[in-house]
Amino acid sequence: MFKKLNIFHRNKKPVAIKIISVLDYIFSTSYRKIKQKLRFLYGIDVAVSAIYKWVKAFQSKIKVSVDRKERTVILIDETCIMNQGRKLYLWAAVDMNTQEIVAYHSSIYRNSIEAGLFLRKVLNKCSNKPIVVSDKGPWYIPAFERMKIDYWHNTFSVRNPVEQLFKLVKDRTRVFYNSVGSNDMVRAVMHIGLLMKMFCFYYKVIRV
Repeated sequence: MFKKLNIFHRNKKPVAIKIISVLDYIFSTSYRKIKQKLRFLYGIDVAVSAIYKWVKAFQSKIKVSVDRKERTVILIDETCIMNQGRKLYLWAAVDMNTQEIVAYHSSIYRNSIEAGLFLRKVLNKCSNKPIVVSDKGPWYIPAFERMKIDYWHNTFSVRNPVEQLFKLVKDRTRVFYNSVGSNDMVRAVMHIGLLMKMFCFYYKVIRV
């Protein structure tokens, strides 16, 4: 599958090693730990900069498309991700019937403006206006009312698919001691978006 995507052009190192490195980076570890793993398990010496280039090549080539279609119920939630002691926010939406990740959004602030930007991304993937299930975050209500979205609140198991996704992302950022890669908060938000792009690729393409 990775060969068909034509992600890696130069293959001085085995493609399988590059794939293992990219998947390790997505879900569990840092560039330096990947380097150590490759040396210990496979006897392959790779520079950290090379692993970084493999991950960036993957990020630049993958495309994760979400079809615009009629949807019945959308589950949404947001979570706080710490970056060097400061808060960032990740918003995500999952189709309750298909368990598909419909949309995501990352931001520095958690307010009704960011909620509206996130919900606009959600509605762009819907040919209708589905019912949206959220928690009781006060930032949602003004956006729901402004965009005339039918909604209801649920704080328990219904939104579990979104919470599971957030757990995966948070486990990933803890590898870097709650840092997503930059002192610049705008760049950190962009980095969260890139991580989500890779997670979505995994959910839609690899996991199947």
